[in-house]
Amino acid sequence: GQMMERPLLVSSILTHAALVHGKQEIVSCDAAGAIHRYTYQDARNRVARLAHALVGLGVQPGDRVATLAWNGYRHFELYYAISGIGAVCHTVNPRLFREQLVHIFNHAADRFLFVDPAIVPLVEDLSADLGTVEGGVAMAGAAQIVFVDTPGLFRPRRRLDRAMVAAAWSGAADADLVVLLVEAHRGVTEGVEAIIETLKDRATNVPVALAINKIDRVEAQVLLGLSKRLNDMFDFAETFMISAEKGHGVEDLRNFLAGALPEGPWLYPEDQIADLPMRMIAAEMTREKLTLRLHQELPYQLTVETESWQERDDGTVRIDQLIYVIRDGHKGIVLGKGGETIKGVSQSARQEMEEFLGRKVHLFLQVKVRPNWLDEAERYSEMGLDFRDGN
Repeated sequence: GQMMERPLLVSSILTHAALVHGKQEIVSCDAAGAIHRYTYQDARNRVARLAHALVGLGVQPGDRVATLAWNGYRHFELYYAISGIGAVCHTVNPRLFREQLVHIFNHAADRFLFVDPAIVPLVEDLSADLGTVEGGVAMAGAAQIVFVDTPGLFRPRRRLDRAMVAAAWSGAADADLVVLLVEAHRGVTEGVEAIIETLKDRATNVPVALAINKIDRVEAQVLLGLSKRLNDMFDFAETFMISAEKGHGVEDLRNFLAGALPEGPWLYPEDQIADLPMRMIAAEMTREKLTLRLHQELPYQLTVETESWQERDDGTVRIDQLIYVIRDGHKGIVLGKGGETIKGVSQSARQEMEEFLGRKVHLFLQVKVRPNWLDEAERYSEMGLDFRDGN
């Protein structure tokens, strides 16, 4: 017989359903009696993102991830996301006594616990006795926050730089709330000073919050001094001390944003975490890997395009991407000696795409020289920039 080319996982069932019956509706009812509707394609996309988040938490094949929840679509998604990365989905009955729950969680050595909001008080009571559980996740989502990320504020030199800065300030102008993110170990740089001066003129009708990131890199006294100096420079609505990497203070910032933003209709489906099509997200993943490997100005002078996206009958996807550079010398840098650099980039990007999509990806990269791409209007449109702003 033939060997399987990939592990046979429970998530393969959902992947098959999404490919063959993608538009078929799934109807469920939660513990409160609310009806929820979505399709198999929607479910697979959400499961893929959930699996990606679990991997980001460090969950490895064989790890136990527990659920303490009633039946519902979120619980349904956990079955496939957890098992889909090779971990063990450990469902626990919420009706058990306290002592039974503590014994079961500890005996199973569960690393993470997903819990219904109504059961959170019970988990808080148990937390001191759970020796292996590293963190808990409440299975809820009552607010949608649309983050308008700016491409960066810096001193522009080229057309692309000017267009990026213009887009950054345009994003701030259209927002309901602005958050200025300052890195604690860098302090008040010339760039931060310039941004604050511009905020005084432009952010007159929206609240501006301050988030000081990477607080674990500086002493407390330095951090307090930095906070005071920044608040003396601008009247921030709130100040948050966070470590985005370690999660410290992030929940407080998120809760502030959810409470401070005006109510309105949801602009995107609740399972959509980005407003970009998958072809662009895949291109950005590859560009990020190039940036991390090259550590030069070169990444700002290249662009990545997803030339083709082919869904295959076996459930895999073939992605062909073009990497454009402006000089022949840059092409050699991207390829690396013996193709070592481009091979590493391809491998890293493919792995991230597979984690994000929840299926096998065949990624093919080509590097081409295109001297004038920085002056081509369509390239700016693809990056969400206005070509005219570069004048």
